[in-house]
Amino acid sequence: AAAACAESRTPRGRAFTAGSLRWSALAPDPCVPQPVTDLARADVFVGAGWEAAAAAAGAPASRPAWSRLYDHALALQHAVQERVHEAIPSLDRALALLEEAPLPAGDDRARAARDRERAMVLALLARTAAREGRSADAVAFLERAEPLAPGDPALARLHGDALAAVWRWKESVPWLRAAALASPRDDDAWAALATALGSAGDDAAALDAARRALASWPRHPDLLRVQALALEHLGAPPDLTAAALEAYLTCRRTDEAPGVRAACSKLVPGCALERVPVHVHVMRAAPRS
Repeated sequence: AAAACAESRTPRGRAFTAGSLRWSALAPDPCVPQPVTDLARADVFVGAGWEAAAAAAGAPASRPAWSRLYDHALALQHAVQERVHEAIPSLDRALALLEEAPLPAGDDRARAARDRERAMVLALLARTAAREGRSADAVAFLERAEPLAPGDPALARLHGDALAAVWRWKESVPWLRAAALASPRDDDAWAALATALGSAGDDAAALDAARRALASWPRHPDLLRVQALALEHLGAPPDLTAAALEAYLTCRRTDEAPGVRAACSKLVPGCALERVPVHVHVMRAAPRS
């Protein structure tokens, strides 16, 4: 916001404002204070006496270790492919904690909850393996998870993604279709299915899946690409094919995005650190008033 405000006060920025006023009757002022909306808040108590401080603040008790390890591994899924493996030790430890912890005898509800927790960790291990191209390992983890959470569409989606990641498109289609049908309002699931169908050569089914999701996500670049290619392969009228291709080219992701991210990391203070999903901020004690 500070950078945009400063730029608007330069000759180039004033010219942009004048042009905006001339052509749209709007004169944006980036120096106006931006509204701030609190979406969530978290309090962390560190050091001796944290239990009493948390109780006084009404904070919940400490979360189970397996859950904190799972969240750490989940955050690391946003890392580049070369660093995804860093999530594995946290997931291995989380799974061991779940499998070692005793359960009350005869408590079916607790056992069902534990099964789903184990399925969560196994599913994330599968996702990690899939991102690294280890599809066989991913499938093995999913085969262990599926009896613990039978029929869960998330596992079907992961199974399909693991196969699609290594271009086994035809094998991925049944899993991706099961996930989309089980979550009919999940447009991303339909986009994954449409991509797999198109890559497998089933253009008619790919077009149907793409159009189903485009009804609520009309600018999705992957869906628009599938639609344009399917129409071309199916011999649609040239004007329809041209319109579909133009829609895709208009909404496709910019080719300049990697360069912009690299420039941000190089030129903007703190940008390189913030692009690392799990990074370190040095904490300093605030001076006492």
